[in-house]
Amino acid sequence: MRLLFAIFASAIFLVSPFELSAQVSNTFEAKFVEELRLKYPDFRIVKKMEVFPERYNASVDLHIRAATPDGSNSNRALVTLHDATTGEPLESCFTPCVLHKSPGRPVFAFPYKYGHFTFPYEIEFDPGGMKAKYPYWDNDYEVQLGPDFHKAYFRKVMCEREFKKMDRSDRDAEPCYRMPPPIPPLNYSGYCRLEFDVTSKGNVTNDRIIECSDSAFEITSQIAVRAWKYHPKIERGMAVTRPGVKTKLKYDVTDFDKTLLDENGKRVEE
Repeated sequence: MRLLFAIFASAIFLVSPFELSAQVSNTFEAKFVEELRLKYPDFRIVKKMEVFPERYNASVDLHIRAATPDGSNSNRALVTLHDATTGEPLESCFTPCVLHKSPGRPVFAFPYKYGHFTFPYEIEFDPGGMKAKYPYWDNDYEVQLGPDFHKAYFRKVMCEREFKKMDRSDRDAEPCYRMPPPIPPLNYSGYCRLEFDVTSKGNVTNDRIIECSDSAFEITSQIAVRAWKYHPKIERGMAVTRPGVKTKLKYDVTDFDKTLLDENGKRVEE
């Protein structure tokens, strides 16, 4: 899964968040598919519900639902199931729904929702194996939908309008909108410290990683801060660049029953 995530994230990082938000960029898709096919020759993007012709002597039901970082489980997303060895598409549906695979076959699910950042979700265990390994599992495979980049875009526009109405007294740069980072499909929490400059337009530029608890959080942290918007620093009535802004992003990853996991993947019991 770590390798798959690395390929996926590196492909995403070749475009801006707002190109990514639509998930229809020909450039993005071409690079995305090209990267994935290096490992999965049969991978292809599926954007509509399909029932593929492959059938099995026996099948396992996978109950799939989509959720957003705010905890909502009612989001409809198109989820396509792929073979974890070849990348071959197996079946797709709109959540909440049931997908099927042969017993013991490892698969990964790709969720798509217009305007949202998403990660592939690996399904290693059949329901029986999941319940044995995680007794508190609720029998649903939950795929996470990341932040809504359309919302981020409109929030940034509102920030610009707010700034036009503000007085021009001297002050430091102030956060107006900070989009939360996409949370990678990992089983441990973490953090990243970053430093960046805020331009006279209130945009983040020259972002750089200072320290991360795990390299898996680096790309998602940079994706988030590049979508942030500030009210720019004011000096002598003029908007100017503010260098050296520092921030820390925390990734609170939870288990299936919403119990917080620490940086070692241990459940943090209250």
